[in-house]
Amino acid sequence: MGITMAGRFQAIKTMSAGAVVAAAIALMITAVLPPARASASASQAMVQVGTAPHVPQSALRLATVPAGQNIHLLVLLSPRNPAALSAFAKDVSTPGNPLFHHYLPRGAFGARFGATPATLSAVRNALEQLGLSPGKPWSNGLGIPITTTASKAEAAFRTTLKSYRLQSGRVAFANATAPLLPEVLAKNIHTIVGLDTIARLHPLGASATHGAVPPARLTASPAPLASGPTPCASAVNTGAYTANKLASAYRINSLYQSNYTGAGQTIALFELADFSMSDVSVYQSCYHLSEPIKKIPEAGGGSIGSGTLEATSDVEDAIGLAPGASIRVYEAPNSIVGDLANWNAIVTQDIAEIASTSWGMCEQNAQGLGLVSGENTLFQEAATHGQTIVDAVGDFGSEACYNANSPGSTSQLAVQDPASQPYATGVGGTKLLSVGPPPNETVWNGTYGAGGGGVSMRWPMPSWQKGPGVIEQGLSSSTPCNAPAGQYCREVPDVSALASASPGYAFYCTAGDCVQNGTPIDWGNFYGTSFATPLWAAMLADINQSCTTPLGFINPAIYKAAASPATDPFNDVTTGNNDFTGTNGGYYPAGVGYDMASGLGTPNAQLLQKALGCPQNGYWFVASDGGIFSFGNASFYGSMGAKHLNKPIVGMAADPATGGYWFVASDGGIFSFDASFYGSMGAKHLNAPIVGMAATPDGKGYWFVASDGGIFSFGDAKFYGSMGGKPLNKPIVGMAATPDGKGYWFVASDGGIFSFGDAKFYGSMGAKHLNAPIVGMAATPDGKGYWFVASDGGIFSFGDAKFYGSMGGKHLNAPIVGMAATPDGKGYWFVASDGGIFSFGDAKFYGSMGGKPLNKPIVGMAVS
Repeated sequence: MGITMAGRFQAIKTMSAGAVVAAAIALMITAVLPPARASASASQAMVQVGTAPHVPQSALRLATVPAGQNIHLLVLLSPRNPAALSAFAKDVSTPGNPLFHHYLPRGAFGARFGATPATLSAVRNALEQLGLSPGKPWSNGLGIPITTTASKAEAAFRTTLKSYRLQSGRVAFANATAPLLPEVLAKNIHTIVGLDTIARLHPLGASATHGAVPPARLTASPAPLASGPTPCASAVNTGAYTANKLASAYRINSLYQSNYTGAGQTIALFELADFSMSDVSVYQSCYHLSEPIKKIPEAGGGSIGSGTLEATSDVEDAIGLAPGASIRVYEAPNSIVGDLANWNAIVTQDIAEIASTSWGMCEQNAQGLGLVSGENTLFQEAATHGQTIVDAVGDFGSEACYNANSPGSTSQLAVQDPASQPYATGVGGTKLLSVGPPPNETVWNGTYGAGGGGVSMRWPMPSWQKGPGVIEQGLSSSTPCNAPAGQYCREVPDVSALASASPGYAFYCTAGDCVQNGTPIDWGNFYGTSFATPLWAAMLADINQSCTTPLGFINPAIYKAAASPATDPFNDVTTGNNDFTGTNGGYYPAGVGYDMASGLGTPNAQLLQKALGCPQNGYWFVASDGGIFSFGNASFYGSMGAKHLNKPIVGMAADPATGGYWFVASDGGIFSFDASFYGSMGAKHLNAPIVGMAATPDGKGYWFVASDGGIFSFGDAKFYGSMGGKPLNKPIVGMAATPDGKGYWFVASDGGIFSFGDAKFYGSMGAKHLNAPIVGMAATPDGKGYWFVASDGGIFSFGDAKFYGSMGGKHLNAPIVGMAATPDGKGYWFVASDGGIFSFGDAKFYGSMGGKPLNKPIVGMAVS
């Protein structure tokens, strides 16, 4: 041979690292195997990769797989530094982290986190030495597809492929033993997928009931408050919820009012079946929709048949609630290889900001297939791109492995993959009793199914889920996932939305499994968490349109927001449980805050937009006759314009809990719109007229202040003191509350300040010369400062309130009557009595009534 074995390895030392790996693999294979075919050798170090698949006892053994049968394999590689990838994915998704939303550019992932080019080359060369023909590696460096024959796969991986007829009648094959590979090759391979086809994913819902739901079920639901897509009579006549009613319930219509319809956004729908475009066209025609829908076939694409109902409903759900978004439907065969190839395409193409799947498998059945770990790496990659992934948790309640149509299926506690993945947002299900808003809901648990949820057996609890209120005594557990002492396992769902069948969603489908007992469903009542999930995807696309950076992985942000009443964007679901079979002691019950039946709750899209850090705001003006004018994302919920008032309106406040608002009249009468009524002073004796109001941070109470400094508190607004009955140099003109609601300030027309509770004094203009009287005030978000505004637009700042500009000394068409600060305290608005608006700092101009006719003058403003 001309060189000894020792000499060969000595020569290798001078090569590059990648060349060393490749040469070592080639040397080992050629040294111990004949050139024509690999065979075992006592001197060869062989390593088992993965495990043999589980074959159901009910499966009927058939013959061996024909030698020439084509099979599709996928060799998965580990990231070059898994710990670094995990850390980066977490950092870019965590509010407050310096890397928050600093995503990787498109196409940059592979060079930073994928297997190195040298490793890819070495693995490809080794696979070729084993008689295989590897395809082009994935661009992220995480996978190598292979199409080969059964005989070549058996020889390469030292196993035998056996054929089985499953209980469903489907014929599948499986490897009899775990694949074996040379050790030097195996150390670079995470797992091999495709040597068995027994396991398949299932649609996690998307079922339908024939016939319309009686219209009486919907009579308690008021008409939508804002326009979105308007349904045709065929959809309405199903008796199920149409897109506009759902938009009203979850306040998605507030996004439409600000022209956020998902325009410029792309939603990727993960499907393992095909759908009829003509069915979707009927739905589009009903709602007058026209945005493009594109099918993207992967690994051979999907087919019309089982799962078509799922694919069709996902598309229609998404276009109905995000009418401006582009839809890309990624379709692959229903196999583990198809699943991972589909996710790889969605993630690596990095075209879609939002991705939704309603397909999955219970965790117990998914273990050992390479599916769970492969998805986890791809979902981490998605987080580094700024992509949001929402997954259905399934329709068998806390018993995710149960299937009424599969004899012998277990009713043990279990959850679904991929909804339990730590970089996915799991979506559960509710029964919508009335639209509201706010909606009245309970956990979905009925004849046709129940919203999934529970404790993961695979994943420890992520850091973002360890906040207050998530750990439930007696329910949270460390056992299923073998978490370290003092730790817990991942819990699902994260969020919820309508999933029940009575009523469900109004959709149209006539192809594939939408033909039941020989009859197409046509327009029908559809249900399942697989509807709740694309609803979330569509809503997030609408929100994403308003953001300066993509939302990305949202769980750290939403759990943080839900932990504070002042920022909680969820409708809490507090009744019901998801013990579908009734065999698990009512696990899991709903309760106040987070629970494993409904997660954090169902969305208030208007508040969720803020919670996710999108800086789009809006504002309202109120006139003395109660007329309301809304701009930006401030939704119109009603007014007192043209209605009789005993006294004129003098001020307003926004409800931080609902996104609605209150007006107060000079006699203390209160008018609430999409905001709760906690009491008023209407028809009661007052020593002095009311001049302003403020709300508590949780929106469950409010204060009024009178011109003599008297205070009136309602709901959870506590009394901390007043100036009632005490001498004042000038009358009070406005007030502001501290961020925690445990104090407040009053300001007088001479700029004098009065502080109560934990409201600290930072300075005033009392006893100082003013060119014009003070007319209003606003506090900074941390409560460590405040501004006053005068009728000439002059501004006075104290504490940490910074000066961003004023109208002092400039010509005004009408006097200033009020002000409001931006949520981050880096800007403010003034409003004049003619509805003119003046914005400073980061306060954006969204419109005004300046120069337009008003029936009555503007008297105050509030910010959404």
